[in-house]
Amino acid sequence: MGNVSYSGPWGSSLNTAETSTLQFIKGVSNTYSVKVETVVQTISDNWTASVACKYVPNVSNLQITDIAIKNIMINSFNSLNVNFVTLGSNLGLGHTLTANDLDFTQIYQTYDVNNSDTGKAITVKFKTNSNSNLNNYGFTLYTDGVIYIKPTIIHSRTNQFLKYYDLTENLLTTINNYALPSYTFSTVTSNIGPSGVSPMLRAGCGQLVINCMNDLYSTRGWLSVWAVIQSAWISQTIVAVAATCAFHNCR
Repeated sequence: MGNVSYSGPWGSSLNTAETSTLQFIKGVSNTYSVKVETVVQTISDNWTASVACKYVPNVSNLQITDIAIKNIMINSFNSLNVNFVTLGSNLGLGHTLTANDLDFTQIYQTYDVNNSDTGKAITVKFKTNSNSNLNNYGFTLYTDGVIYIKPTIIHSRTNQFLKYYDLTENLLTTINNYALPSYTFSTVTSNIGPSGVSPMLRAGCGQLVINCMNDLYSTRGWLSVWAVIQSAWISQTIVAVAATCAFHNCR
């Protein structure tokens, strides 16, 4: 590590003190060691090493066919108190959003396997109708296995943005440049009302979920997820981080 401009395998010293970082995923029972090559004769040599743990999400996407969950998703969508004309326009569908836009044969359960204290997201994909762009839309509920909360429409564009339409609190959250360290979070009040927070939910929990997501993005390794997620799975994956936050902040 480093470089020299004189003879010998390393020279009398490196021109500059340098650092390097190694990253790896730790196995459950693996043992690791640090091997250092050095020569000490009439001169001295020194080095330091440190180890730190970094949380890495492990996203599970599993297609499910449970009829009871399918009916929960259908009933939740049909019970939404939103302006479907405006919502369809905001999503760029070119028509009023209806249940016929959702493919209830394509339902996925998504969650962070490495976080045991989390809810799970249940997402219904949109029908493509020969339009591949609709692969990146979904309708989502969050669950602890008993109750289902926070209906959300999600929309993604590969390597550009992720959008969360909170259908109970009229909030639209956008994460731009989501796969880059330069990502940005923004939240605005959307125009898809009327809406209202369910009495089952904690008042103002939508903004708390957003704040939690922003924190997880900056401190819990979510940037690393996008390096391994294929574009076809983005519409299912973007809800996993929200699932981690929903039950901490809305119940």
